Amino acid sequence: VDLAVSSGVGQLFIAVPPNLGTSSQLPDITTLSQRARAAGIRVYALGGDPTWVDNPGWVVTYWLKPAKSSGLFTGIHTDVEPYSLPAWTTDQSTVVSNYLSLLDKLKANAASHPIESDIPFWFGTVAAKTSTGGASTLDREIMKRTAGVTVMAYRNTATGPDGTLDIASTALAAGASLGKPVRLCQET
Repeated sequence: VDLAVSSGVGQLFIAVPPNLGTSSQLPDITTLSQRARAAGIRVYALGGDPTWVDNPGWVVTYWLKPAKSSGLFTGIHTDVEPYSLPAWTTDQSTVVSNYLSLLDKLKANAASHPIESDIPFWFGTVAAKTSTGGASTLDREIMKRTAGVTVMAYRNTATGPDGTLDIASTALAAGASLGKPVRLCQET
């Protein structure tokens, strides 16, 4: 927390296990969250696994609700990475649909907690359907369902061809057109 304050960091993401209320990690997470929030830092519960795509009820019951009811977090941040599932290469449209349904379910159960998600820079090339069945891209549909995204655009240079800004340009444009904040990840 001291490093975050001295560096001007305004938001922390804390990895949260399922069933937080009974987790052995609860005391450490509580201490970190309380110290960060006392310093004026927003604290988001971070979680995700590709298998969440096929288990949204489990995610809500065993991850989201315990994290939310702890009172330790000001928001929710997911890193699901559905492209890691074997079905991504054999039935991508179903995986995409299930992933968007997961985000819908999280949003419906998050109450006042904003939901954010990590996305790879190339989700703008993945087809997705809008809620009314129209054509769209996965990055845009995720942004519509969340308060913002973090683009995994890991490069060791920000500018130039194949730099972070170059490969994230589609996501940045989508965020701007939808009025959604887009945070970029930079390789360090």
